[in-house]
Order: sequence, then structure tokens, then C-alpha cells
Amino acid sequence: MSLAELEAKIADAGAKVRDLKGAKASKDEITAAVAALLALKEQLPEGHKDKPVPKGKKGKSAPAPAKEAAPAKPAGGALDSLQAAIDVAAEKVTLPPHHDHEH
Repeated sequence: MSLAELEAKIADAGAKVRDLKGAKASKDEITAAVAALLALKEQLPEGHKDKPVPKGKKGKSAPAPAKEAAPAKPAGGALDSLQAAIDVAAEKVTLPPHHDHEH
């Protein structure tokens, strides 16, 4: 089977999985369709963009920092942005003079 034929079969299998999920098919049907899709993807040559990465070869150090770093940047950026907005709003607020009332 040529690479183009394999990619066509993978596309068809992917469409079947999407259709089953969209139709809210049983978990068993979806699992079987996903297994068939993954079996086809395993036949792809090494380095192909759609070839699944074996679980043992994903590398524990490389993906983990990427996952930890990715949420930290948006959160930090969002926090910085929020703090900047608070600072701008605080500068616009004028407080009434403070009066000490001795009772």
C-alpha cells in the first residue's frame, strides 16, 4: 500500500471516529474505531506528522517542562495584565479626605 493510500485510509478512519462521536455511538464502537485508526497510523513511516509517538519514547523530561511552562506564561501574563488594569483604575480613584472622629 502506498503512503497516499494509507493516508486516505487514515482520513476515512478519522472521519468514521468523528461520525461515531457525533452520533453519540456506544463507547465500544468508538473504541474499536479509534483502535483501527491507531493501527493504520502505526503503519506510517517514522517521522511522519501523523505517526503516534510510542508511550515509552515520549520522554519524561522534555514534554513535562513544556506543559508546566505553557500555562505559567499565560497565567503570569494574565496576572500582570490584571494588576496593570487594577493599578490604572486605582490611579483614577480619589478617596475622600480621611477624618478622624474622636468619640
